[in-house]
Amino acid sequence: MSVIYEEFKGFSVERKRFTQTHTMGVPHYHHAYEIFLPVEGMMTLLIGDEIIATDNTNVIVTQKGIPHGNFSKSEHERVVIYFDDDFLNMFLTEHSKKALLSSFERKIVTPDKYAMKRLREITKKLEDIFLTKETLPEIFVLLNEMLIIIHNSPNAQKQEIHRINSTLGSILTFITLRFSEIQSVKELSERFFISEAYLCRLFKDGMGVTVTEYINTLRINEACDRLKNSEHTMTEIAADVGYNSYTYFCKIFKKLVGESPYEYRKNIKGL
Repeated sequence: MSVIYEEFKGFSVERKRFTQTHTMGVPHYHHAYEIFLPVEGMMTLLIGDEIIATDNTNVIVTQKGIPHGNFSKSEHERVVIYFDDDFLNMFLTEHSKKALLSSFERKIVTPDKYAMKRLREITKKLEDIFLTKETLPEIFVLLNEMLIIIHNSPNAQKQEIHRINSTLGSILTFITLRFSEIQSVKELSERFFISEAYLCRLFKDGMGVTVTEYINTLRINEACDRLKNSEHTMTEIAADVGYNSYTYFCKIFKKLVGESPYEYRKNIKGL
């Protein structure tokens, strides 16, 4: 299992509210730039090999091709704006584009209250515009203003964003890429040259869940995808995602999904 690639073209805006019971997903990447505006609540985000905790005083920007994900475990709402090179190339020279996007290397900025108010006004306008060929220039003008505000905003202060130990980012990335092969917490602690107790505490403090809970979530997410999109048997899928015991796989699957693997496949495929 690797980080998921998501196909993306053009421009789009997505607003979404997550509940406390939202199950963390798998990191993904795409060939689009991303502006993440927290609206309400605290959020825990993975960007590359860093984990960032933030609230609605900051704006998070992600370069194209960088693995990232939302691993928040509390209720929150956010708006995400996506756009790719093809969209920008319709309106900007390569030099102008490079200058505007230079701020994306910083990952997180803190606009002042007036700039943040304007960003939210622009976001609302972008949400309300119906995307057509005729409205693309209007959309670009608004996006361009947003990029200028972000470019001119200062870096977020460390005490404001609570960057988490970089070791956790490395561990998280490794688990995400190799979850089906990991047999124990001891194996992880030895690989990263830290004690099991420290690893468990670091992970729980940073992610809000245990190492085992996180690994199980990734395994079951992958199992759901395979149950939906393959003809492999449930026993084969259990083994492929890392479970030596089919009975234990079924127990964890039902706990996280709310139904057995058999019921899930039957319902998702309409059998």
